[in-house]
Amino acid sequence: MKIKKNYILFIGLGDWNISQLQMAKSFKFNSIVINSNKNSLALKKSDIPIYCDSRNYNLIYKIIKKRGLENKIRYVYTNSEFIYSTACLANKLKIKWHPIKSAYACENKNKQKKIFLKKKILSPKFKIFSDCKKLKKNYFSTKKIVFKPNDGHASKGVQIVDKKKGFLSAFNFSKKFSNSGKVIVEEYIDGTLHDINAMLIDKKFYRLGISDKTTATPPHAVINKIESPTKLSINDQKKLYKIFHKSCKILNLNQGPIKGDYIRDKNGKFYLMEISGRFHGPLSTLYAIPNSLCITPFIELLRYLKKKKVNNHKIKKNYKKKKKDQKKKKKKKGRKYKKILKKILNLIKTKNTILFF
Repeated sequence: MKIKKNYILFIGLGDWNISQLQMAKSFKFNSIVINSNKNSLALKKSDIPIYCDSRNYNLIYKIIKKRGLENKIRYVYTNSEFIYSTACLANKLKIKWHPIKSAYACENKNKQKKIFLKKKILSPKFKIFSDCKKLKKNYFSTKKIVFKPNDGHASKGVQIVDKKKGFLSAFNFSKKFSNSGKVIVEEYIDGTLHDINAMLIDKKFYRLGISDKTTATPPHAVINKIESPTKLSINDQKKLYKIFHKSCKILNLNQGPIKGDYIRDKNGKFYLMEISGRFHGPLSTLYAIPNSLCITPFIELLRYLKKKKVNNHKIKKNYKKKKKDQKKKKKKKGRKYKKILKKILNLIKTKNTILFF
């Protein structure tokens, strides 16, 4: 008798992404949620909650096996920085996912940057330090420099400062957020910020939306605004998808969601900041992109799992409607979503919440 593989295993599903449980239900998938927070709403709303550290993949696998679920899982999904843990679990469960080596590179910015440097992928000039005294300011030609933890995420510990002053406090600040004790120092590229989402499965590349973002004023690098559809031209969108696809192939990300962070400088060149084996966070992929492009990356993943079909992002200059009545409706909707995003951003500020972008 054939066993039904009708479970999605969510690794580290946060409450901001709880709508994904209902999306999975709409495709007749049940949910197993891993979370280390006992009070997590995602745990309460899941079909099978497992209270566990998302990085402890060996323990997670033991629990799954003990409950007789190992042959009922269709896919392993994460929308947080648990890429390595997810890859290891997928491997144990014999589910197609990104390779373990590629997943490790996603979580280690130093390793990732070295790979791209070797393959001549345009990326900001950088150096890795564990001691601030070894930092030579004349190594960077730009007036400003960026400090970030080697193994950080979600803009935690990132600061932008003038290389002639404030670099010591910025270095120490970033080091606090680095488990390895190492800090990446890179040149500051002045330009516009763009987040890109896609899927790479069985050598097929699916476009799933680009959004724009802005950060708070230096030294802070916290995201304070996300916009979709992107303001990039049609040619720039096509160009960005192309170079992103190439970068993912270099890192051998080939069986699932992928996301990239890019800067477009004043000369029109795209600099790769980082890529990872997941989609961007909820503000982008569950709010901005779905409401502007009518495409939800996670739903497209579910569609692929169920029907082997994906709706590609149709690249357009803009999505404006011609009729006045339609414009008024769009403005009202726009105000509604702006209010939602404003509430979310205020919540982040007041409760010191961290989102994965």
